[in-house]
Amino acid sequence: MSLVLLGIGLARAVSGSYITWPTGMLALGILMALVGMALHIT
Repeated sequence: MSLVLLGIGLARAVSGSYITWPTGMLALGILMALVGMALHIT
């Protein structure tokens, strides 16, 4: 959820899409969590 809020803030700061930025940040957060679990970091 915090990555989505960060994405909204970034979209506002760079005049970007309010759908693309939060969705991208959420997707990357999920991907990083999966990589962390695969590497037994988390």
